[in-house]
Amino acid sequence: MSNRAARVRTALLVSFLLSGFCSLLYEVLWMRALSLVLGNTLFSTSLILAVFMGGLALGSYLFGRWTKRWPGPSATLRVYALMELGIGLWGLALLGSRSRIEAVLVSFGHISPHILAFAEALIGATLLLPPTMLMGGTFPVLSVFFGRGRGERLGGEIGRLYAVNTLGAALGSFSSGFLLIPALGLHRSQTLASAINLFVALIALVCARAVSAEDQAEAP
Repeated sequence: MSNRAARVRTALLVSFLLSGFCSLLYEVLWMRALSLVLGNTLFSTSLILAVFMGGLALGSYLFGRWTKRWPGPSATLRVYALMELGIGLWGLALLGSRSRIEAVLVSFGHISPHILAFAEALIGATLLLPPTMLMGGTFPVLSVFFGRGRGERLGGEIGRLYAVNTLGAALGSFSSGFLLIPALGLHRSQTLASAINLFVALIALVCARAVSAEDQAEAP
């Protein structure tokens, strides 16, 4: 493995650590924010968790099937960069949406409690499924890059990737409840998470460019 390839892999591991950090940070932030709108009830909490976990599973399945269609490692990293960019931009788009959601729920609440529950489920799925599907798809996408040509070391590479992401998720969950939300509040914490996602996307784009340049240099 060349020095450039080693640096690329290290940078991607750091980016995936940050990606896991943001994923659990988003989960805690969105749980707190939507609980203020939907109510801190068993139904709303179960709804948010179900949509979040379902989006992760669905994204992992779909992107795991699509990875075979991408022509090479640089294209795989560009897809990963676009996914992180989409997560960050979606997080920014959700800022300030509380008042609009409340207005919609109030209009449905006058009709029927059952229609209100359906509206809450629909709003939760609409807001959380797109970004959580992208979050769930990042692992299979990066696994394709880290697993290429590894042979017997494939299990170790994928295990290392998963461990780094899980460590980032644990740090994100801890930091959100004990550090970031008390210090910055919901709005600024979500802005920080989106900024980290955009930074991760930038890292992935730089790595994709480096991989493309190395492939072109080895082609002759």
